[in-house]
Amino acid sequence: MRSTDENKNPSLAPPYGLGNTAKLTKEIEKEAANWFTMFMDKALEKGIKKCKGRAGSNLLRDLGQN
Repeated sequence: MRSTDENKNPSLAPPYGLGNTAKLTKEIEKEAANWFTMFMDKALEKGIKKCKGRAGSNLLRDLGQN
């Protein structure tokens, strides 16, 4: 095994792993938020379309949120 300055003092090693992990975490969080927003929009649209045909229906009841 070759000895390098990085092996002797880990603080000299570039923090690529940690920086990339933080960046990836932020990207995943953003994508998850976008997906959830789109999912909720579609779910609400379907629920509203279903309710339009019913006289006197309650949207919250139909979506299961009593």
